[in-house]
Amino acid sequence: MFAGRHNRLMANRFYEILDFINMHYCMTKRSDTAFWREVQKPERITERLKAKLAYLRIKPPSAHDFQDQWYPGMATVSSYSLSADNRPATDTSSLWNHESYECILYGMDFLEEECQHRYGVDRPPTGVHPAIIQRLQMARQKLPSHAIWLNRVLGMAQYPTAYRPAG
Repeated sequence: MFAGRHNRLMANRFYEILDFINMHYCMTKRSDTAFWREVQKPERITERLKAKLAYLRIKPPSAHDFQDQWYPGMATVSSYSLSADNRPATDTSSLWNHESYECILYGMDFLEEECQHRYGVDRPPTGVHPAIIQRLQMARQKLPSHAIWLNRVLGMAQYPTAYRPAG
């Protein structure tokens, strides 16, 4: 009884992580290598994520969307159940909320075509409020770098800096 529930919860969390990562790959605009072209193909998008994205085309993400995690168009029987419980995934343990999804969706121009149709292509560019830019600049001056923070606060060893990849 408890083992089945535990397996269901863990499977749901695993597949929520898979969807979130899959969303990053399938929505990227990169096409400079065969890898990036491959991960954007429709057949590489999980059925659960396809249903989620179709739903999010109709309405913006809200907190309520991430309580249940069942979307119209999803199968009523899970194809990835780890137990005899074949209900579709529902519990995500709040791994990511609607704001996490908004950042990815809007940052990767999820509704770009719809916005161009609705508001035109000559609309002013989006921008960051000057107060936010000012706070970020203050933080950069006052806070230690990530590597120094890890070393001081967590006692991690200092590692050589990796090269910055192209793209």
